[in-house]
Amino acid sequence: MNIDLEKLLELAAKMPKGPWRVQYAHAGPRGCEVADRTGLEQVADRVTEERAQYIAAANPSVITELVNMVKASTTACIADVQAEPEFPGEVPPELMAHIRQCIETKDEQSLIQMMRMAVSITKKCIQERIAARTGISIEGIFGRVVRDQCSCGEPISVELDCPRRTIRTDKKRPFYPDEGLPDGLDPQNYSEHGSSVFRCRKCGEPVGETVPAAKYGEAK
Repeated sequence: MNIDLEKLLELAAKMPKGPWRVQYAHAGPRGCEVADRTGLEQVADRVTEERAQYIAAANPSVITELVNMVKASTTACIADVQAEPEFPGEVPPELMAHIRQCIETKDEQSLIQMMRMAVSITKKCIQERIAARTGISIEGIFGRVVRDQCSCGEPISVELDCPRRTIRTDKKRPFYPDEGLPDGLDPQNYSEHGSSVFRCRKCGEPVGETVPAAKYGEAK
């Protein structure tokens, strides 16, 4: 299960503050409504009592607390995984051999590329182990990334608050999840997630208009 924790916090912040309460406002099986703690701002209307109780229980205060608990647990899990004697990054022997060769020959450019591959493998292993321990896969442990798709169905992810080079002032950087950083680009200056996407390779439309997470907005 993929859970966008930041999106949950964003949505919760836009709702009336909890706790919420159930009110019996109408006759019939769908006679319940859910309101904020003052009873003045309505959250849901004409729902069954069972649904009203569920909606009230999942109020923004509860969601925010649950998200913070998950984030704290994940942070602790990361520290635990990284502290293990056997670091969870099984780099292939062939890659290690190339790294040693680059060091011996002082081939700095190739060494940078090899080290980047090794780091990517390690990150992936850490994420997989955390997912196995917590039961959920949280996108963006090593950076805020949203999995999305174009209106035509083409998978396109979006890196948020991109710290590296991007021409967009809102710091959003759409990219294809199945592509890596092209050869010759310095990973210190460009994101590890690959080159930016401006038009969908499937339908040719601007991704800023067809991918919800890539729509233009002010940088946070």
